[in-house]
Amino acid sequence: MTASFLAGGEIPIPVPSSGSDSLSIEYKEFGIRLALSPTVVSRDRISLKVAPEVSELDFSNAVQIAGITVPALKVRRTDTSISLADGESFVISGLINTSNRSAVDKFPGLGDIPVLGALFRQSSVQREETELLMVVTPHLVQPLAANAQLPELPGERLRTYDPSWGRLFFLENGDFDRKSGLSR
Repeated sequence: MTASFLAGGEIPIPVPSSGSDSLSIEYKEFGIRLALSPTVVSRDRISLKVAPEVSELDFSNAVQIAGITVPALKVRRTDTSISLADGESFVISGLINTSNRSAVDKFPGLGDIPVLGALFRQSSVQREETELLMVVTPHLVQPLAANAQLPELPGERLRTYDPSWGRLFFLENGDFDRKSGLSR
């Protein structure tokens, strides 16, 4: 079984139908994707196939489909395998996306005058950096017997917690981690 995570979006791509002038729409995913495929090797070892992928829209290599401009996708991907003991962690970092935008607003005509034109124009630069950091900790799960009592879920006792008006506004400090029933 493979676990998959996508931080990004989907872009609609028009696809011409063969033999007719109609278009259908297909959606292509883009962004940062991570796929993990675990395999239990022994009683305390887990082998993980890790496949990160980063893709972004590329308008400089766009194509025209039925009069519609469709951007290309820049894709960078890799895969590797690691072996961990039950409860060990590993970190995936460096999945970075950087975008820079600049804009100049100027008063028509006056903004083009040398030296004085600077008073009639405004420029702005916007820089955005996004980094995705993931910490993965695989655990081996032991099966329960068919007639075993299921453990209480974290926070289950808070389901019936109903403080009075006075306790809610004057005594409750929002520290619910100390209430019984929550995992520690």
